[in-house]
Amino acid sequence: MIDLFYVAKQLFCRQCKDALALINITSEKNMGYASHLFIRCECGQVNQIETSKTHVHGKRGPQVYDVYTKAALTMIDVGIGVRQLSRLMTIMGVPGSSERTMKKRKRELFKPMVDVARDSCHEAITKECSETRIETPGKGLSVKYDMCWQKRGSGRSYSSSSSVETAIGQLTGKIIDYDLRVTHCAICHSAEKAKRDAKPHNCQKNRSKSAKAMESSTGASLMENIEKVSGVRVDVVIMDDDSATLSRVKEALDHEVKKWSDINHYTKSLGNAFYNLKSKHKTLSTDIIEYYKMCFSYAIQQNKNNETKLKETLTAIVPHSFVIHDKCGNWCNKSTENNFHKYLPRGKPLTDDALRRNVQNIYDTVANNAERLAPAGSPKDVESTNNIYASKAPKRFCFSKSENLKARVSAAVLQKNIGLVTEDKEIPGIKQKPALLPFSSFNGSCILFDLETSSLKLDSEILQIAALNTVSGDTFDTYIQPNKSIAPSSSAVTGLTANGNILFYNGKPVHAVTSESAFQSFVLWLEQYGQVMLVAHNCKLFDARRLINNMSKLTCYAAFRKCVSGFADTLPLFRQKITGLNSYSQQKLFEHFWNEQYNAHNAVDDVDSLHKLMTLSKVEKQDVL
Repeated sequence: MIDLFYVAKQLFCRQCKDALALINITSEKNMGYASHLFIRCECGQVNQIETSKTHVHGKRGPQVYDVYTKAALTMIDVGIGVRQLSRLMTIMGVPGSSERTMKKRKRELFKPMVDVARDSCHEAITKECSETRIETPGKGLSVKYDMCWQKRGSGRSYSSSSSVETAIGQLTGKIIDYDLRVTHCAICHSAEKAKRDAKPHNCQKNRSKSAKAMESSTGASLMENIEKVSGVRVDVVIMDDDSATLSRVKEALDHEVKKWSDINHYTKSLGNAFYNLKSKHKTLSTDIIEYYKMCFSYAIQQNKNNETKLKETLTAIVPHSFVIHDKCGNWCNKSTENNFHKYLPRGKPLTDDALRRNVQNIYDTVANNAERLAPAGSPKDVESTNNIYASKAPKRFCFSKSENLKARVSAAVLQKNIGLVTEDKEIPGIKQKPALLPFSSFNGSCILFDLETSSLKLDSEILQIAALNTVSGDTFDTYIQPNKSIAPSSSAVTGLTANGNILFYNGKPVHAVTSESAFQSFVLWLEQYGQVMLVAHNCKLFDARRLINNMSKLTCYAAFRKCVSGFADTLPLFRQKITGLNSYSQQKLFEHFWNEQYNAHNAVDDVDSLHKLMTLSKVEKQDVL
């Protein structure tokens, strides 16, 4: 995969600055979804071109290609996993990526996605409150609420290990709050099984009780949070006929809350009541049941927000089907020839009195709930959101044992609230690769320096620092007392060991000072030369990063930044000037020129040998810059 614009900006020779031609590609180093192209210039210089931008994630480790983060975002949005993505890429001729790599990228996206989804919910609450004040002045919010389980079931199985609860504003149709309930965590379960402490992780487990009560407990907490964030009362909840949820909501809010019945759920419940009655009455066919459900739907649509008329219509439906028109309204054509009923079997009215009494009892119960039914509360927004959840996190897979489910649910929330956008936006929390800025002119001094550290890690301590002014020949050298243990591998190379705060070089104690004192002395030594450029071999990857990491914790860091204009690395410089070597380490370069070795990994000797190499190679200050 190639970012053409990014590649185009790199198509110039690092040495002669001429334009490069893609036809001169000598080789390609495949990095999965990204590549390194090696292009030879007319001057003979081989230039390395990256096909994808990179960014920094975390405090250590290599930089991450943007294309991998985009691939992880694609998996979440489309609702697939690493295997499906790898198959797709393989068919297209693109090398796949390991599951471990993609898991890292998904974890990288977790916090930004959740944060942006929460922000979209807060914006939706603000908009819902604003429209509520305009449409219904003096009244509170009307909220649609529903829950879906992440396990397939008929509604009678309460063993799902996770659920997603959603609250949607009645006027805006946007998600104003959502939450998840998770009962299992893979890492915690594995640690418990092995009888050990779980490693630090982003545990999503927040429930240990049964799955049956998930809907009621979360519904109450969502409504409570909506009132807390918006500062407006929730007066109406549109939901199914779950009395436990409504009871918990009223208990949590401590004020009267009206319930509007979800028409779709109510129609389904009405159908179930008729099917239960079917065993008693053989004449109650499926066509008759569908007829009564259709009449119920028509009554709701024709009498929306009119409780009295709705109640009258509902009580008249059953007598009407038995040719009793005393309660019928103007919707009934009483003079129909031969009492023809279009939607009843063979167009004939019903005659079973026992059936009429039982069906009437059902409709009387429905009519008594006319207050809840009259607003015609529709859960279509919630149902469509549940479908989006299912598309991002298919129920045939279990995503809830890690943070994977929450990331996918957050993606669904963003699709509902923001929609599909075509403009590029920066992902919050992603750090871009630090830019290397060339110096066109620099009038200060070049200072060669070298460090010896307690290990190769980024957070290692500096044990020795040495520096040399290339013009005056002035030097600086100091040892630093260690506060941590020195890695054995580092001691084997540098000869530095410690016993408490006493530092030894090749078994002999040396004078060492505290890190604060050492770096203050170093900064004072640098300040006498005005603006300086710090130069080291492999400075970019090792010395500069560790020097900044150690100094940023000290009080002298501000003064250090004031007098140091930047860093320069001699490693790529020697690679350009000297070709044909297998290694360009400082020791190998010294052996190449003098056919002898020097006391490497002592900061003083390293600085002195680098100065000799630069002098012999006729490296000027402008070359370094």
